Amino acid sequence: MNFFAGLLLLMMPEENAFWTLVGIMDDYFSGYFSQEMIESQVDQLVFEDLMRERFPKLVNHLDYLGVEVAWISSPWFLSIFINMLPWESGEDFCN
Repeated sequence: MNFFAGLLLLMMPEENAFWTLVGIMDDYFSGYFSQEMIESQVDQLVFEDLMRERFPKLVNHLDYLGVEVAWISSPWFLSIFINMLPWESGEDFCN
């Protein structure tokens, strides 16, 4: 979340960034950062199913190597893809 909070701070005043982060976390990611991280695990399973459907060779190769899709994709989901998108995307988001 630090990347996302940092991006919000670059785009708006501190108090607005804080309340925006609170609203986003409450509305969209309430179970993501709980002790069990259930919602994050569910999203990872859905993503893996989509990967198996769209890219079966890739997922089969990862299976062969003993690599779980969640090992690769969980940082993307937990950071809300903020460290994967170009910075210009944040400007579009905040306007």
